[in-house]
Amino acid sequence: MFKIMPINEDGVVGMKLTGTLRDADYQAAAPDLEELLTRVSPVRVLLDWEDFEGWDEEAAAHAFHFRMSHRSDFERIAILGGHRHEENAKKLAEDLGEVEMRLFDIDERDAAMAWLTG
Repeated sequence: MFKIMPINEDGVVGMKLTGTLRDADYQAAAPDLEELLTRVSPVRVLLDWEDFEGWDEEAAAHAFHFRMSHRSDFERIAILGGHRHEENAKKLAEDLGEVEMRLFDIDERDAAMAWLTG
């Protein structure tokens, strides 16, 4: 599942990915994400990967294409879920280029928000 939460008063958008992200999940969320990036760019993202297990092959390909076409639309990304997501975070950082990105344990939500808004 891929869920986008509204931008909060600090200008941070939340995104929660759970399970294995399937292409249908990605396709359902992509228009909302595209629309968001037309309104706010660059955006700061709190990415909740607590229960995220990865992408299926089609979703990974579409997500890669999206990231490559929106490299300048992300300012900072805080990933909740700890170091078990280090490899996925490295791949995301490589694809997005200059974006600032940090991993936080799931119980460090406040620290992640402080870093995003600081």
